[in-house]
Amino acid sequence: MTARTPLQTEAYHTPLHPVTLGDEALAYAKMSIPVFPCKPGGKEPLTSHGHLDASTDPERIRAWWSRWPDANIAMPTGKRSGLVVVDVDPEHGGYDSLAELHEEGHELPLTATIKTGGRVPGVHHYFNYPEGVEIRNSASKLGPGLDIRGEGGYVIVPPSATEGAYEVLHKRPPCRDTGMAPGGAERAFSHA
Repeated sequence: MTARTPLQTEAYHTPLHPVTLGDEALAYAKMSIPVFPCKPGGKEPLTSHGHLDASTDPERIRAWWSRWPDANIAMPTGKRSGLVVVDVDPEHGGYDSLAELHEEGHELPLTATIKTGGRVPGVHHYFNYPEGVEIRNSASKLGPGLDIRGEGGYVIVPPSATEGAYEVLHKRPPCRDTGMAPGGAERAFSHA
């Protein structure tokens, strides 16, 4: 699977043509990244089946954002998007857990990274979903405040906002290897 990233949309920005959340959702779909709408300012899906309804169909996306123009944009994680996300939550010790992993010789490589919109912003580190394994969601198995968003999960993506705006911190393709364990993503995430 080719590397895709929700961090490189090329929607058309000018004062006469403001970019809407619907425009951004369509830009993700053009990159073959399925999306679905979530409540404005929140993470709760607006569709009946949440991430299972995610689509790249422009007509469906236009219909959703016509109905809910202020809806946040969400992307399923796992095989459908080709991405797995390490969610670092500072309110639950995520940065301390990363520091402990670093001291043990496991460090996240530079990869596509997003600042989340929480009261205390965290970060999402994007990785290519590895072939041949299933990576499910997990909470704090890699360490307190380090969650994995894999098969069956989803993340909110820029330019959405919850308590604050989701913003791109590092605009680069998702990394293939987490660097967090010998054997790469497969081993690190399979323990999560």
